[in-house]
Amino acid sequence: MSTLVFSIPTFNITIPVPEGTSDHGNPSILCTPTNWTSILSFFFGNYIAHAATTLASPGEELFEYALAVVMVLLFPSAGVDRGLDAIFRCAVFAKDDLTRAARAGALCMVIRTDEQNQKIPAGADAQSVVICTSQQTAKLLVAVWQTLYGAATLYRARGDQLARYGYAAFALTVIPYTVMSIVNLLGALLTPSYPTMYLVRSEVMDELDDGPEPYFDGTVGVLEPAVGEQAEQQVPLNRPYRFLPDPGDTALLIVLTVSVGIPLAIIGGLTKFKPGNSTHSQRVWLMMWLGFGSLGALFSRIPIVMAELLQLPFVRFYSTIIPTIPNILLISLVYSVPAIGGMVVVGKMIKEYGDCIRFD
Repeated sequence: MSTLVFSIPTFNITIPVPEGTSDHGNPSILCTPTNWTSILSFFFGNYIAHAATTLASPGEELFEYALAVVMVLLFPSAGVDRGLDAIFRCAVFAKDDLTRAARAGALCMVIRTDEQNQKIPAGADAQSVVICTSQQTAKLLVAVWQTLYGAATLYRARGDQLARYGYAAFALTVIPYTVMSIVNLLGALLTPSYPTMYLVRSEVMDELDDGPEPYFDGTVGVLEPAVGEQAEQQVPLNRPYRFLPDPGDTALLIVLTVSVGIPLAIIGGLTKFKPGNSTHSQRVWLMMWLGFGSLGALFSRIPIVMAELLQLPFVRFYSTIIPTIPNILLISLVYSVPAIGGMVVVGKMIKEYGDCIRFD
């Protein structure tokens, strides 16, 4: 058996290059000094654009979504959490529009609180309900592009960069964000987005509408009370609020596996966790960034868990237990230090390594 090998003939050529240009000992690479625009381009293409693929929750306002994007930028697992939630819902396979909205978490109802005689405040204005869905086409396109861009970044990292920095190579920091974009892509395909929440009429709403002018309009469904030979309504004496069983532990484990386990497996497969010539501080900062990136999924669950432990209504918990806005910002800033420090280290590594192109 014989094998034919074809190669493209090469020749030497001399061109002027900026001072500080290097090939890092690899003739297939040419690295020119990095300027600030190259660093910003790397950050925008590999971090910010990935965070922009974050899926919006039904009825989420622009400011809330902007905060979610910032959270995902610092803690990628928060984006994975939203994407996996959309995947598990699989709302696109629902048999009708109402079931699809229910699976997507876009239906809500008015419930009775401990203030039994609560009335609509005078002068309040009712808002009409707009029924529409969106397949998040823009996010789908961005997610596809970012997945390809992330794969290209990893491809360009092979060889000298991995040998030079080992598992602390700055191109490997893109992996958690690429995984998140893939998850968001699948989530956007399986669950449509809803720009608002839709009301389902309940007995409490009927009571509130017993005035001269109806307050609620545009409901998309009705919850019928149980009717039979015998109906019994029980009112608990000391636990007026109970949370439904939440498979949160399993879901959290899946989120952590996808957001941290998969990136670690890829990094280990590419580098065998060899440090290369990276410094101790580079390895510490980038691994802390990866590890603390899992906190985003935890932050989204803390209010619900604490409310259940304290036996408080979820809304009252937010108004009485959650710290003030300055304290929340302070806590977020403390836990985001590894991400911010990691980005600073990546910027320094890019400046040190140069802006490289490959010829093979």
